[in-house]
Amino acid sequence: MFLGSNERILSKVLIMTALISLMGRGLSFITRIVVKGFSLEPDMMNSLSWTVSRTVSFIQIILTVVVFSVCWQRLNRIINTVPEEDRKQMGLLQEEFLGSSLPSLTAEDERKLLEIWGVVLIGSQCFYQMSSFMYRKFIEELAGAMAGNVEGFYSIYNNSHGFKYLGMLVAVLLGVIITGIFLGDRSLKICGFITAVIFMIVFALARMQTVSFNGHYVGIVWSSFLFHLIDVGGLIALGVYLRKRYRGV
Repeated sequence: MFLGSNERILSKVLIMTALISLMGRGLSFITRIVVKGFSLEPDMMNSLSWTVSRTVSFIQIILTVVVFSVCWQRLNRIINTVPEEDRKQMGLLQEEFLGSSLPSLTAEDERKLLEIWGVVLIGSQCFYQMSSFMYRKFIEELAGAMAGNVEGFYSIYNNSHGFKYLGMLVAVLLGVIITGIFLGDRSLKICGFITAVIFMIVFALARMQTVSFNGHYVGIVWSSFLFHLIDVGGLIALGVYLRKRYRGV
């Protein structure tokens, strides 16, 4: 069976999740400026900034879980209106009568994709929290061992910072590629692969850049910047793309 063409549950979830991430990033940035100004000190070295950042991330995970739970329950309610033994026949009737206006995915396929994205986005955020605690411990020990070599410390911090995002990025791009496989969309698969290559090049070659902002200096780690761009802008773009290109997704 198929959902109604106006349901668009999957794309709605992706956009809402991206907006939650955007609000979380914005709140973390404002807090960072208030707490530590424009200091080039790593955020995780500032206890208050670190605590607020973890709290915001925890709230972000809860909101994401709520969004997926509500949408998954809605999808299940719609599917369960038709007895399981009648769903195949219902799908055949929809194909016959809806014709070209038929949704691009069956209800079961959309539920599978929703479950995959739930695991990808919620699981990767939980993994990010664990890796952040481990990375902070590493940075604290590194700072103590290299107390007299500030330049060397920042060099290692910049070169290793991208590892914190690597697992999350791989998960998100796998979600994009799997979505492309479900929809038979070659563009999504190619886009996911190209994005992975670009991130690896930036991670391997780009160095932290210090830029002037209103008379202050801000350090930009490009691998971190690229990940946040993909995590927010990429998911919004994916959600909009699915809404525009595919019926009922």
